[in-house]
Amino acid sequence: MKIKAQFLIEVLIGVVVLIILAVSLFLIFTIIPRAIRYSEDSLIVFNLSSNYINILNGIARENFIMLDMLTKDTDYKLESTTTGYLIKEGREYYNYLGDNYAVWFRVIDPIFENDPAKKLIEVYVQTPSYIYSSPLILTNLKEFVFFQDEWIVATSSVIYVTPTTTINQYYSTSGVNTDGEIYLP
Repeated sequence: MKIKAQFLIEVLIGVVVLIILAVSLFLIFTIIPRAIRYSEDSLIVFNLSSNYINILNGIARENFIMLDMLTKDTDYKLESTTTGYLIKEGREYYNYLGDNYAVWFRVIDPIFENDPAKKLIEVYVQTPSYIYSSPLILTNLKEFVFFQDEWIVATSSVIYVTPTTTINQYYSTSGVNTDGEIYLP
């Protein structure tokens, strides 16, 4: 009887070891590679979308008119040139480890919040299994400021602010210099 009980315990321990070994092999060959692949996809999506977002922010700052010419719900890609980037219709494709990835953007709202100086853009990245999107609000940040370098004092008008303080009113606009530009953040 003792031999049978010992044999059953050894068989039971063997079955438990086999189950642990089978679960370990399953994890090693299925779940862990999927997690690594998902991590790689996340890095690719982050890099591609960040690259497009940074370039679009630069275009919005330097040449916002380029964005005004884009039509709503059309796929656009960025093409690198020696002087910057061009916006063309279509999608940009990348191949990584035999899998194809695509990146593009669309104008969702050309006049965001009723302001023609704002545009709602969505950047898309397509992996082999999903399509990710990142919304982006682009604003026309370039502001022009006039520099006044010559003022003529108005001798006929004095505005009293307090009983002891006066402000001279200037009435001439000659000598306005518009050669310089100031970009506001």
